[in-house]
Amino acid sequence: MSFPELWSNETDEAGEVIFDAECRIKEFAAALHSTAQKLLEVYGEAGYLGKWAEHPFPIEELRRLDTLQKLST
Repeated sequence: MSFPELWSNETDEAGEVIFDAECRIKEFAAALHSTAQKLLEVYGEAGYLGKWAEHPFPIEELRRLDTLQKLST
């Protein structure tokens, strides 16, 4: 969704859809896991925090995705 102002409390109806896709949850989770793993490899936790200063790397969430991915194979 895109909104006229970057930080807004508008409802979805006030925004414009700029990306719409459908996929299986397993495919989405695999893509999310892969991308997060790549970010961790490239930047590390400290480097990630340096770039995205307000939020640390979501390491616990990545571990949960990793566990779920291993269970589903």
